[in-house]
Amino acid sequence: MAASRTALQLQRGRHLAPRSHYLATELTPEGVPHDPADDAGRGWSGTGLTVTSWDETGTSSVDFAMPDTFGTNEPPVTWGTVTHDAPTGRFTWTMRVRLPGRGAWLRSANGTLEVDTNAWYAAVAEGRDARPVRLRATHKLAEVDAWLTPSAGADGRWSVEAVLDVRGRGVFRPMVAVAFRATTASFRREDRRNARRGTGEPTTRERLERTARDLDRIARNASRIPDLLHDVARAMAEATSGNGTPSED
Repeated sequence: MAASRTALQLQRGRHLAPRSHYLATELTPEGVPHDPADDAGRGWSGTGLTVTSWDETGTSSVDFAMPDTFGTNEPPVTWGTVTHDAPTGRFTWTMRVRLPGRGAWLRSANGTLEVDTNAWYAAVAEGRDARPVRLRATHKLAEVDAWLTPSAGADGRWSVEAVLDVRGRGVFRPMVAVAFRATTASFRREDRRNARRGTGEPTTRERLERTARDLDRIARNASRIPDLLHDVARAMAEATSGNGTPSED
């Protein structure tokens, strides 16, 4: 796996045309899709992507399924849709998970992630109290609601407040509350234990600070993303066959 590389292979149709189908996977050095020996190593590798619409100035939408089940009767474990609406600057990612095995009601969940870039910049520029990034997830035992709220400081730097709200459903409400409290207490105990032992393991706060630095680095490079997307689009447009038409291989 150390020598493998990520690949996005066109399986059917024309590049970025409706109903075109891709396979996202890890390739071995020989260019063969990597097939882990056990389920634990599969991860996202073998994800099927089907373009349902593609308009850089309008709406682009892609369905995904893990593992890829395109053209088969096998149900995927995880599936959903990613949509970007350019005029409104809204990104939406819906996902459903249904793990195989007994007790399907415990092994199923769904969620939606919404990112409203216009609302984000409006909140920063005008000081609006908004939630431009929001995640909602539902399981038989609990419901999750999380969001980010940005604000601009006097020095021009952004501050982002993150809120996570987890609530049990029905008779499971007290059980989820106890489990959530026990989990947070466990994290704190582990941090204190590592500090006493001098293991060198980062604390939860240190991990969060590292994540913040990583996000800051990503934000500083965000201005390069449009040029990258145009390069990708140009490369796909140039992926033609000898007669000047897009290849369907």
